[in-house]
Amino acid sequence: MPFRRVAFNDLTLKLSGGHVTVESPSGNFTSRELEILELQKDGYQDKEIARILKISLNTVKNTLGHMREREERTTTDLVVRAESDGLLSPDFINGINEFRSGKWRR
Repeated sequence: MPFRRVAFNDLTLKLSGGHVTVESPSGNFTSRELEILELQKDGYQDKEIARILKISLNTVKNTLGHMREREERTTTDLVVRAESDGLLSPDFINGINEFRSGKWRR
């Protein structure tokens, strides 16, 4: 799949190889990372997040650990900052999934 990039306001969406990355003032996040942060925001524990997203508990823990290390922030800081940029709304995450599938065009 070819590389695509869409920018608007302070956000940039990049699609490469079926993976979407969101670049924002808060940091860079994949669509999976945002799904995990959204569920963290809603109060779900790691084990529940794994069940909801149908991924392993280790994947959840590793993803959170990589984000904390990469962004040099705590999980709470990541959630607060992504939320302040509007990245954790269900509509935004659904839009990312539409962008990835090619349904959304700018």
